[in-house]
Amino acid sequence: ESWSYPAFARWRTTPASFIDVAAASDMRGARSQSAGSGAARDTRVTLVSPNYFRVMGVDLPLGRPFVEGEGSAVAVISDAWRSRLLIWSLETQAAAP
Repeated sequence: ESWSYPAFARWRTTPASFIDVAAASDMRGARSQSAGSGAARDTRVTLVSPNYFRVMGVDLPLGRPFVEGEGSAVAVISDAWRSRLLIWSLETQAAAP
């Protein structure tokens, strides 16, 4: 079932049988491009509420989860993306004069 953000916000603040509620929304058709990496690539992007990982019981192997009020310019990436970004960074450094 799909809910709007205002509906999600009401669920979080309305007393119910839940300890907490998290939200997630897939961004279909997202594209990414790293400096010097060539063509843009299709990327799976999911927007989540700051409490998403805690509610889902997910421990992040590196870094930290989101913090309430942190804003929208924060990302959690998969190990596969971390590896790609490292390779792109090394290639960019090798190509630099």
